[in-house]
Amino acid sequence: MRRIGESHATSDWGKVTAVRERIEICYPGHWVAHSPLTAGHRKEISKEIVAWIAEHTPSTPEVLDDVRDMDPGNGTASAYPKADHRQASTIAKYLFYWLSWDDTNIETATGSELNHVEKAIVGEPFADQEPAEGVGRNPYLASWWLIGEEFTALGASPQWRKRLGSFQAWWARRAAREAQVIQGRETYQDFSAALKHRVKTIGPGGNVLPAEITAGYEIPEEVYYSRIHQDLLHRLGRVLALPNDLIGYGKDMAEGQLGSNLLWQHQNLCRTQDVDASILALMELFGQAVEEFDDIASTILGRCSPEVAEGLSVVFDHYRFAAAGFTKWYIEAPRYNQYVHSGEQPWSFFMG
Repeated sequence: MRRIGESHATSDWGKVTAVRERIEICYPGHWVAHSPLTAGHRKEISKEIVAWIAEHTPSTPEVLDDVRDMDPGNGTASAYPKADHRQASTIAKYLFYWLSWDDTNIETATGSELNHVEKAIVGEPFADQEPAEGVGRNPYLASWWLIGEEFTALGASPQWRKRLGSFQAWWARRAAREAQVIQGRETYQDFSAALKHRVKTIGPGGNVLPAEITAGYEIPEEVYYSRIHQDLLHRLGRVLALPNDLIGYGKDMAEGQLGSNLLWQHQNLCRTQDVDASILALMELFGQAVEEFDDIASTILGRCSPEVAEGLSVVFDHYRFAAAGFTKWYIEAPRYNQYVHSGEQPWSFFMG
């Protein structure tokens, strides 16, 4: 599932850089799909998301520039190739507002709304003692409420919206802990612990929740929260996190956030002197996770009734498309590839 290329002096974009190695990230064919949304449609969505965040949050020009560098339209089309334009617009608001909120409020430990985000997404009323954090007074919570409303307009059930809110509350608590690690106030005992926590903070459950929207099938609660489906999401988290931390190494290094990066953690905790050995180790874990995901998905489908299995099969395909699509986005987005072009990222990546 991985191939380390020979040294090259030219990146995939044809610009001469200090890149010494090109790394191919491979997915099986059934993990990859392509969106019919044109480049023009993707640009429209990107502009819409930047304008939406500017309107609804107290974002600085620097924050909005960061959102532009995320390339929301292309990222959403890559991860959700079966989404129509309306679905893609809502999913983009969700994914890239979440990412911006993480950058500005979670990683900096300045967000005061963490304890109330679930209520905002679900649309529950706030108690009298919570007015300072109510949707009407906190623009970040108001934005989460609007996103919840948009998913409802797309046909999401109250139960699904509750699942989204519950996930974001769960994720925020773990991401806040990761901020402590980045700042050096907490450490991991071994690489296994670092990987386990990184899988949680990459947010596989949240990254693929919209797959139920694009697939047109909501997973029954008893299946979604079953141990085996949670194991499936854990493998998907590895598929998401390992390429992210390889491709994002230059970004994390430039921004002083290597404390949460799995490549850095592997070198540090496994006492690896050769960085290529750490890259190979992470790519091996990636390949194993892809294979294990397919095995677990087959097991789940075999245990369900034909009617449930039919819907789940489509959702699981959309999970796969999301994972491969996010890797494609990691490679292409200025958020990450600017560090390849500048030479701060010592490797370039391409999809096999």
